[in-house]
Amino acid sequence: MMHHLKNRKKKDQDNYVKFRSFVGYKLTSFPPIPPTSKIEEINISNNNLTSFKGLIELQNLETLRCENTKISSFLGAKPLPSLKKLFIANTPLSHYAYHRVMAVIVFGDSLETVDFVNITKTERLFAINNRELLFQFLVEGWVMTITDPIKLFNVNTRQRRVL
Repeated sequence: MMHHLKNRKKKDQDNYVKFRSFVGYKLTSFPPIPPTSKIEEINISNNNLTSFKGLIELQNLETLRCENTKISSFLGAKPLPSLKKLFIANTPLSHYAYHRVMAVIVFGDSLETVDFVNITKTERLFAINNRELLFQFLVEGWVMTITDPIKLFNVNTRQRRVL
């Protein structure tokens, strides 16, 4: 009986942790985090991640740090309704001209900054107007290379598409 209470207490503590760091853990996917977690910031920088696979929809997550990873698309990403700050500097994804717009489409309208730069009104409007069209492509590994007309590139299959 005592053991069960001890485990329960540990589980409850995990749900109230506000910050988790996985910096340099040699991870290739997001670590498991309980969906009930109240976590507000995750730092998963300096890992071997190539995508957002394993990331779950965390209701309270406000800051996501993924710098110095191999993330090349939004493959596996989930909406993060409270996300305000995203850090993806020094990733293949950050080299795409429209990575900020794609981040708003995928993670949601609460996103305010990507790598310390504010999301502009124009970027936000484009994201809102094109979310329905682009969301599924983006979470399946496509990236937007041009906005008019909208051109997509799949980083894994190398396919190209014009919408």
